[in-house]
Amino acid sequence: MDNTNAERQRRYIARLKAKAAIADGVTNAKAEAKLAALKAENARLKAELERERSKPKAAKPPLPPDEERDRQIKSLKTRVRNLRIELYAEREWHKGKADGSMSFQTMSAIAKILHPDHLPTEEQRLEACKLFTAWKGDKDRAARKAKG
Repeated sequence: MDNTNAERQRRYIARLKAKAAIADGVTNAKAEAKLAALKAENARLKAELERERSKPKAAKPPLPPDEERDRQIKSLKTRVRNLRIELYAEREWHKGKADGSMSFQTMSAIAKILHPDHLPTEEQRLEACKLFTAWKGDKDRAARKAKG
Protein backbone atom coordinates (compact mmCIF):
# COMPACT_ATOMS: atom_id res chain seq x y z
CA MET A 1 0.00 0.00 0.00
CA ASP A 2 1.39 3.35 -1.05
CA ASN A 3 1.22 5.97 1.62
CA THR A 4 2.65 8.82 -0.32
CA ASN A 5 1.02 12.17 -0.18
CA ALA A 6 -0.01 11.87 -3.82
CA GLU A 7 -1.81 8.56 -3.15
CA ARG A 8 -3.60 9.90 -0.10
CA GLN A 9 -4.75 12.93 -2.10
CA ARG A 10 -5.94 10.72 -4.96
CA ARG A 11 -8.00 8.52 -2.59
CA TYR A 12 -9.41 11.59 -0.80
CA ILE A 13 -10.46 13.22 -4.10
CA ALA A 14 -12.02 9.94 -5.25
CA ARG A 15 -14.07 9.77 -2.00
CA LEU A 16 -15.21 13.39 -2.47
CA LYS A 17 -16.26 12.70 -6.05
CA ALA A 18 -18.20 9.59 -4.97
CA LYS A 19 -20.03 11.55 -2.26
CA ALA A 20 -20.77 14.37 -4.71
CA ALA A 21 -22.18 11.92 -7.27
CA ILE A 22 -24.51 10.40 -4.65
CA ALA A 23 -25.55 13.83 -3.38
CA ASP A 24 -26.08 15.00 -6.96
CA GLY A 25 -28.65 12.31 -7.57
CA VAL A 26 -30.54 13.28 -4.42
CA THR A 27 -30.12 17.01 -5.06
CA ASN A 28 -31.35 16.75 -8.66
CA ALA A 29 -34.47 14.89 -7.57
CA LYS A 30 -35.16 17.45 -4.83
CA ALA A 31 -34.51 20.35 -7.21
CA GLU A 32 -36.87 18.92 -9.84
CA ALA A 33 -39.60 18.43 -7.23
CA LYS A 34 -39.10 21.97 -5.95
CA LEU A 35 -39.13 23.33 -9.52
CA ALA A 36 -42.41 21.56 -10.25
CA ALA A 37 -43.92 22.97 -7.03
CA LEU A 38 -42.75 26.49 -7.91
CA LYS A 39 -44.17 26.22 -11.44
CA ALA A 40 -47.53 25.13 -10.02
CA GLU A 41 -47.51 28.04 -7.55
CA ASN A 42 -46.55 30.44 -10.36
CA ALA A 43 -49.47 29.24 -12.49
CA ARG A 44 -51.85 29.62 -9.51
CA LEU A 45 -50.63 33.17 -8.82
CA LYS A 46 -50.95 34.15 -12.50
CA ALA A 47 -54.54 32.88 -12.55
CA GLU A 48 -55.30 34.81 -9.36
CA LEU A 49 -53.77 37.98 -10.79
CA GLU A 50 -55.81 37.60 -13.98
CA ARG A 51 -59.00 37.24 -11.93
CA GLU A 52 -58.12 40.42 -9.99
CA ARG A 53 -57.50 42.35 -13.19
CA SER A 54 -60.76 41.25 -14.76
CA LYS A 55 -62.86 42.37 -11.78
CA PRO A 56 -64.59 45.70 -12.42
CA LYS A 57 -63.34 48.44 -10.13
CA ALA A 58 -65.74 49.68 -7.55
CA ALA A 59 -67.21 53.07 -8.39
CA LYS A 60 -65.98 55.89 -6.21
CA PRO A 61 -68.67 57.40 -4.04
CA PRO A 62 -69.57 60.95 -5.00
CA LEU A 63 -67.85 63.69 -3.06
CA PRO A 64 -69.78 65.76 -0.56
CA PRO A 65 -71.07 68.99 -2.14
CA ASP A 66 -68.71 71.20 -0.11
CA GLU A 67 -65.64 69.22 -1.11
CA GLU A 68 -66.74 69.09 -4.76
CA ARG A 69 -67.21 72.87 -4.74
CA ASP A 70 -63.81 73.44 -3.10
CA ARG A 71 -62.07 71.26 -5.68
CA GLN A 72 -63.78 73.09 -8.53
CA ILE A 73 -62.80 76.48 -7.07
CA LYS A 74 -59.18 75.35 -6.67
CA SER A 75 -59.14 74.08 -10.25
CA LEU A 76 -60.55 77.35 -11.59
CA LYS A 77 -58.09 79.45 -9.56
CA THR A 78 -55.21 77.44 -10.98
CA ARG A 79 -56.55 77.87 -14.50
CA VAL A 80 -56.95 81.64 -14.04
CA ARG A 81 -53.39 81.89 -12.66
CA ASN A 82 -52.00 79.98 -15.66
CA LEU A 83 -53.98 82.13 -18.10
CA ARG A 84 -52.70 85.31 -16.43
CA ILE A 85 -49.12 84.08 -16.78
CA GLU A 86 -49.72 83.25 -20.43
CA LEU A 87 -51.35 86.66 -21.05
CA TYR A 88 -48.41 88.43 -19.39
CA ALA A 89 -45.97 86.53 -21.62
CA GLU A 90 -47.99 87.42 -24.73
CA ARG A 91 -48.10 91.10 -23.74
CA GLU A 92 -44.35 91.15 -23.17
CA TRP A 93 -43.79 89.51 -26.53
CA HIS A 94 -45.99 92.07 -28.27
CA LYS A 95 -44.25 94.92 -26.46
CA GLY A 96 -41.03 93.67 -27.97
CA LYS A 97 -42.64 93.66 -31.40
CA ALA A 98 -44.17 97.09 -30.91
CA ASP A 99 -40.78 98.69 -30.36
CA GLY A 100 -39.88 97.90 -33.96
CA SER A 101 -37.54 94.98 -33.35
CA MET A 102 -37.05 92.73 -36.34
CA SER A 103 -38.27 89.12 -36.23
CA PHE A 104 -35.78 86.30 -36.55
CA GLN A 105 -37.37 85.16 -39.82
CA THR A 106 -37.01 88.61 -41.40
CA MET A 107 -33.47 89.08 -40.15
CA SER A 108 -32.43 85.63 -41.41
CA ALA A 109 -33.95 86.20 -44.87
CA ILE A 110 -32.18 89.56 -45.26
CA ALA A 111 -28.86 88.20 -43.96
CA LYS A 112 -29.06 85.28 -46.39
CA ILE A 113 -29.66 87.60 -49.35
CA LEU A 114 -26.81 89.95 -48.37
CA HIS A 115 -24.24 87.24 -47.61
CA PRO A 116 -21.39 87.33 -50.16
CA ASP A 117 -21.12 83.52 -50.43
CA HIS A 118 -24.76 83.15 -51.46
CA LEU A 119 -26.26 83.83 -54.86
CA PRO A 120 -29.95 84.46 -54.15
CA THR A 121 -32.71 83.66 -56.60
CA GLU A 122 -35.11 86.38 -57.69
CA GLU A 123 -37.82 84.71 -55.59
CA GLN A 124 -35.66 84.85 -52.43
CA ARG A 125 -34.80 88.49 -53.13
CA LEU A 126 -38.51 89.40 -53.49
CA GLU A 127 -39.42 87.55 -50.27
CA ALA A 128 -36.68 89.36 -48.31
CA CYS A 129 -37.83 92.68 -49.77
CA LYS A 130 -41.44 92.00 -48.72
CA LEU A 131 -40.35 91.05 -45.20
CA PHE A 132 -38.18 94.17 -44.91
CA THR A 133 -40.99 96.41 -46.16
CA ALA A 134 -43.45 94.88 -43.68
CA TRP A 135 -40.93 95.35 -40.84
CA LYS A 136 -40.29 98.95 -41.87
CA GLY A 137 -44.03 99.69 -41.83
CA ASP A 138 -44.42 98.10 -38.39
CA LYS A 139 -41.42 100.01 -37.07
CA ASP A 140 -42.73 103.34 -38.37
CA ARG A 141 -46.16 102.59 -36.92
CA ALA A 142 -44.57 101.79 -33.54
CA ALA A 143 -42.57 105.02 -33.62
CA ARG A 144 -45.69 107.07 -34.42
CA LYS A 145 -47.58 105.32 -31.63
CA ALA A 146 -44.78 106.06 -29.15
CA LYS A 147 -44.81 109.77 -30.06
CA GLY A 148 -48.57 110.08 -30.15
